[in-house]
Amino acid sequence: MSQNSRLLKIAQKIAVEVGIDKTLNVEPKEASLVMASIIEDIDLVHQVRYAIQEKKTDEQIGELVRDILAKQTK
Repeated sequence: MSQNSRLLKIAQKIAVEVGIDKTLNVEPKEASLVMASIIEDIDLVHQVRYAIQEKKTDEQIGELVRDILAKQTK
């Protein structure tokens, strides 16, 4: 099972547990895509906060964000 498949399976479980599927009135599989997007956003924030703590420059943080967002859109 690929990493992406594992992420979607975990995201689906979380989405169902917190009720995203019922709130949005969608199937659990669709709710997992919403949850996966939330997880990616949380990961982005975590990486940026870590870079700030490491005292990276604004330019380095900007480059990090661009790289992460480029990977997410692939």
